[in-house]
Amino acid sequence: MSNYFGCQHCPRRMSKLYYCLCQWELCQRCYERHVCLGRWPDTGGYEPTTSHNRGWQQLWDNLSNPENRRELATEIDTTIACQIKALREKNEWVQGELAKRTNKEQPTIAQLEDPNYGRYSLVTLKKLANAFDVALIVRFVPFSELVDWLADLTPDKLAPLSYKEEQERCQALTTRLRSDIVQP
Repeated sequence: MSNYFGCQHCPRRMSKLYYCLCQWELCQRCYERHVCLGRWPDTGGYEPTTSHNRGWQQLWDNLSNPENRRELATEIDTTIACQIKALREKNEWVQGELAKRTNKEQPTIAQLEDPNYGRYSLVTLKKLANAFDVALIVRFVPFSELVDWLADLTPDKLAPLSYKEEQERCQALTTRLRSDIVQP
C-alpha cells in the first residue's frame, strides 16, 4: 500500500497534502499558488484563523509583477468552484440535489465544482445564485478590492447567508432590540 496521495489540482502524488479553506487536498506547489486563504497544513478541516499564509501586504506586493496580476485575476475560476461547493455543502445538498434545483445534470455540477473547469456562463451562475437564494455580483474592480476580499476570506464569506437566513437574522435582531427598549 502506497503512502502517496494525489493532489486535486494537478497530477502530482505526494506523501503530504495540504488542506485549503475550500477543503481541497493540494500538493505544496498548488497550495502555495491557490488563492483561497486561511490555509493550514494537515488539519483535515477548517478552524478559524486570524493569520493567513499570505497577508494583505504580501498579496499586494506580489501584484507589482504583471504575471502575478494575471494569475491572480484568472484564479476567479478556483474561487467560484470553491464557493459553489461551500454553498452546496452548507445547504447539506449532494451534487444531484443542486443539479435538480438548477435544471442541470450531476456531472455538470461536478464540473462546476472543479477548480480547473473555468467555463462558467452568466446564465449558469444566475441559476446557481437562484438555487442558493443569494445575490450574484459580476463586475470589474481594482486589484486592491480583490486583495481586500481575499485577505478577509472566511468560510462564512465563501458561503454567504441566503435571503431567508438574512431575513431571519434581521427579525431576531429587531425583536431583541425591541425587547431592550424600555417602555414609559
